[in-house]
Amino acid sequence: MEGLRDAQTLFRNKTQNLGNTLKGNRVYILTSSRTASASELIINGLKPYMDVFIVGDQTTGKKM
Repeated sequence: MEGLRDAQTLFRNKTQNLGNTLKGNRVYILTSSRTASASELIINGLKPYMDVFIVGDQTTGKKM
């Protein structure tokens, strides 16, 4: 297979990934009674690192 090469990707550290995108270390998540596991994964994954504010109804997922 001519023309294929090994690709090297440099990964960034946490602060380089978020950078100035989330100013104030705060994020708002819009939820509804139909919001489930994917949104809860985002909410619970971000909570240790920033202020997470949930706006809306209680979610429907597993709360894991």
